[in-house]
Amino acid sequence: MRQKIHHAFALITPGVWGSNKLSYRYPHHPSFPHQGLKMLTDRPIPYRYRIGESRPEDAEKQDYDSRKTGRLSRGRYAVPPGSVYVFKHPLNLTWWDFPDAWFPQEGFPLKHLGCGLCLPIDIKGLPPCTTKATA
Repeated sequence: MRQKIHHAFALITPGVWGSNKLSYRYPHHPSFPHQGLKMLTDRPIPYRYRIGESRPEDAEKQDYDSRKTGRLSRGRYAVPPGSVYVFKHPLNLTWWDFPDAWFPQEGFPLKHLGCGLCLPIDIKGLPPCTTKATA
């Protein structure tokens, strides 16, 4: 987890990138090195998360109203786990070092929920294959 990502990483949790309104396949932020980026991924998957407190003991009460439990539920599309990102130039960051600005904000960055958690991978032949044009 503390090893820096050089030319490639693989997601181990769904990756939610983008703004509060739109989900993207990678962060659309000026500090993200999208030049020459290559991806191996599948179709986006639905991703739901819930924030807040739920008290099961309150559900037994007669005047229980589930809309007043203080929970916030959101749904987004996410890049599926197992997706591989390959960079032309070294990223030289760990996941812990990814800026919060790369993640949507729902009161706090979704990075705090573990979104986009990834590990560096070594692919034989990198970086030379990242500099060749592909069709």
